[in-house]
Amino acid sequence: VTIEPVPPVVVGETVTLKCNFKTDGRLREIVWFRVTDGGTLKQKIFTYDAMFNTNYSHMEDYRRREDLVYQSTVRLPEVRISDNGPYECHVGIYDRATREKVVLASGNVFLNVMAPPKAIAVVAANTPAQFSRYQAQNFTLVCIVSGGKPEPTVSVLSLIKHPQ
Repeated sequence: VTIEPVPPVVVGETVTLKCNFKTDGRLREIVWFRVTDGGTLKQKIFTYDAMFNTNYSHMEDYRRREDLVYQSTVRLPEVRISDNGPYECHVGIYDRATREKVVLASGNVFLNVMAPPKAIAVVAANTPAQFSRYQAQNFTLVCIVSGGKPEPTVSVLSLIKHPQ
């Protein structure tokens, strides 16, 4: 089982998780999990049951956002920061010898969800008096950025040409 790598996505975008597999046996089921708590907890999010050719979500109706695109491919519309993290795809296949026992194979992928900053402000720092447009003054500008994932970095670009 292999899962196609997913590039980072921005909050609100749609992401598709694709689980690829090959088998010479009969497919039994495909189950997608959201892995939490450092890998100790696996929450089922979607199941495709090949025996009955049905699929169903394991999320409550009011939270149901995922959609099965094709047996092993799940689409998550409008991703949230809380969707960030590892996912696993488990493929169950009937054992050719016993025809009953299910053999499992799995793959995993990490979904990296990014978010823009919540606020950006540019303020003058340590200014004891009002600015005068008639008098040259030195002052310091401070850029304040809050929120965002990954944590934003601030760069300054000067467009002023100094006389030579």
